[in-house]
Parts: sequence; structure tokens; C-alpha cells
Amino acid sequence: MKEKVRPKQPSHSAWAQADKNISKTKITFYDAEIVIEMFKLAYTERNIRAIDIASRKRHVVECNVVLATSILSNFRGISLKDVGSLFGKHHSTIIHYRDLYEESLSKVSECRLLYSTLSNFAYSQQHTFGIESVGITETTNKDDLIVRLKEEVSTLKKKLRYIRKITKIIDN
Repeated sequence: MKEKVRPKQPSHSAWAQADKNISKTKITFYDAEIVIEMFKLAYTERNIRAIDIASRKRHVVECNVVLATSILSNFRGISLKDVGSLFGKHHSTIIHYRDLYEESLSKVSECRLLYSTLSNFAYSQQHTFGIESVGITETTNKDDLIVRLKEEVSTLKKKLRYIRKITKIIDN
């Protein structure tokens, strides 16, 4: 089976370092996709720019602490070393991040909210779009898989139309 290659992010994005470093880890393709989306979500929510990443500004460090802790909590197969690689940090820094979150930042409402948002996102992605969700095995017939995926796309489009309709009603 041909190994999938992830498209690279623009180098000016805040999560570009994580995207660049993810290839140095043992993180699976599907988990890597979710983890990079978590970086995008966290950095966008906290208005962290690429220029801020190397700084020790409090909001950047707190975001990284929450992000690292969320990754560790939601991906049991990802090691401290791999999480450290994503941030360009030593694994002992990630241990410190985890302890810092548990001891103090978990009591800060903004940090709890970000952690919850990231964890909910990871959970939904793992259980909605994971390879297991479409039932792929080594013996799966390609044509059957295509039919099932097309049906799933159709269902998702219907759900999206419904959500758009509901949000228009709420906005008015």
C-alpha cells in the first residue's frame, strides 16, 4: 500500500513548525491530520501568529501547555518525545507542560475552555473520520468502499444543509 503524504502548510502559518516536525515523529497519518488541525484551532482561537511562536509570551506558552496536554490526553499512542518534537521542545518540557496544566492552568476558565474545545474536536474527528469508522480492512473491496463513502458524503451534505438552514433561522 502506498504511504500517504500530507500536504505542507504555508511556512508563514503559526502551526508551520508543527507541520514540518510531524514527519519526524511516529504519529500515524490520520492522527497527524487531526493534530495539525488542533494546532490550527488553538492558534487561531488565541490569535497566535507565526512571529509569536518562539516567544515566551504568556498567552503563547499557555496555549502550548493546553495544546500539548490535550494531545497527550486524546492520543494514547503518541509519546512525550513525539509531542515535544511537534513543538520543537524536549520531552521533559512536555512533562512540565502537563504538570503545569494539571496544577494551575486547569483552574483558569479560558484554558479549561480551550482544552475542552480541543478535546471535543479530537474526539469527534477520531470517531467520525477515523479509518475504523469506514470499516477498511485489507480485504475491503475498493468498489464497496467507494459506494459507502459516497453515501456518507451525501448524508453529510444533507446534515450541512440542515445546519445552515437552522443557523439562518437562529440568526434572524
